[in-house]
This record gives sequence, C-alpha cells and structure tokens, in this order.
Amino acid sequence: FGTSKILVAVLLAGGLAAGCTAPTTHPPVELSQKALSGPAPVLAATAPNATTAVLGWSDVTGETGYYVDRSTDGGQSFTQVQSLGAEVTTWTDTGRAALTTYCYRVRAYDGGGSSTSNVRCVLTPKGYEAESLSRTTSSATASVITYAGASGGSLVSATVTTVGGWVELTTTTPATGVYGTKLRYLATPDAGRFVVKVGGVNYGGEVDGYAESATFREVYLGEADIAAASSSRKLRFQLTGRNPLSTGNKIQIDVITMYVAQVRY
Repeated sequence: FGTSKILVAVLLAGGLAAGCTAPTTHPPVELSQKALSGPAPVLAATAPNATTAVLGWSDVTGETGYYVDRSTDGGQSFTQVQSLGAEVTTWTDTGRAALTTYCYRVRAYDGGGSSTSNVRCVLTPKGYEAESLSRTTSSATASVITYAGASGGSLVSATVTTVGGWVELTTTTPATGVYGTKLRYLATPDAGRFVVKVGGVNYGGEVDGYAESATFREVYLGEADIAAASSSRKLRFQLTGRNPLSTGNKIQIDVITMYVAQVRY
C-alpha cells in the first residue's frame, strides 16, 4: 500500500483546486437584476475534507450581491446553489460526497454587462473518522471520547503502557490510484511519540503527540498506492517514546484523510 510515486499533482493543504474551462455562454441572471459591468470576481476553491468545499472570491464594486453556481459535470452545466449579499466574499458548501469533483463559479449582479467569475473545480478527499473505525490494541487501552473541536465531535484516545504498544484502526480502501494521506490528531501534555505503520512499514516519520496545552495538529504521512478498491487497510499507531516534557503515553486520533494524487481508469 505504501509505494511512493512521482505525482503529477498532490494537494496537501486541504483539497484539489484546478481551473476549468468555463462554458462560452452563461445562463441569464434573474430578469429583475442585470449583471455588473465592472471586473468579474476572481474565484478560488479548496476541499478541506470529504464533505466540504470552501470558496473565496475578490469583491467587486457596486454589486448588489452574488450568485454561486455549482456543476457536477466538469463545468459544462451549472445550477445556482446560493444567493449572497453585497460584499460577501466567502461561502462554504457542505454536504458534498467524498471523492467527487465539483466545479463552481460566482456571478456578481446589478449594473450592466458580464460579471461571471472564472471556474474553479475541487476534488473532495476521502475522510475516515477514527471513532467510526474498528480497532484493536496491544499493550494499550483505547476508547472513543467526546471532544470539542474534533472533526466529528469525537476521537479515539489510546493509553499505551509500554514502548512498542499500539492501537490499530482498520479502513476500507477507496478506488485504485495514488493518494496522499494526512493525519489529524490531538496533542496534549500527557501524549507520547508514535509512528504510523501500514503492513509493518513506517508510513511517514515519527509524530510527537506532546503539546503544552491541548491542540489539534495535522501531519502529512506520505503517498499510498492503492492497488485494490474496497479492501481492508490497517493503520497501526505504535508508541516509540515520550517527549521529556510529557507526563504520559497517550495517542489520540481524530481523522485520517486521503487526497487523490493519481487515479487509474
């Protein structure tokens, strides 16, 4: 699973954003409102997790508001999904599906002339909430705890009794291809250092779970070459030691996110 590849593109900071060719014609805005004649908004988009796209655009002058359009066919056709007021320059689209491409554009209205932004597309990643995964342990105890700020409201907290002890989470592989993987974990004053292993091989470097006060952190683990879809894939979080300032050996896992780098057809 952990074979590294030279990737054409890997999005490490929360989603795959790419420019798409906008249709040569645009559907008219509402009959009672004309389009703005000034510069069009400049749109950017990211997909920070499996169900969310975050949009941001440049403000234009003299607008009454903005319409947000979404496409699920690569930018060939759009449906209006939101109407926003003047000077609003961000919007978050929630409830999206994992590993799906969504394209967006923004239209400023009122005035006279065209004001449709560029088109931006995002490919949502695949997210695995730790608390929803089956788990096993060795020289450790693990449980699901409710925690404010956790991705799904909860996380897996493991107390490991000795170096080499571990908690293992079982995921189901997505479609075949090459994926970049990020881990979000809770760092605390009583957490240990650990490595992530897949098939007995280290997946990324050592992670220090210690922090002076509780805080969520993200670490990039590396690339994974998924050769078979819908197969069991186990990630073992194994204690390697303790920061000298730490008072314990906890490993606290929030969410594992896989971003598409290359897909096989």
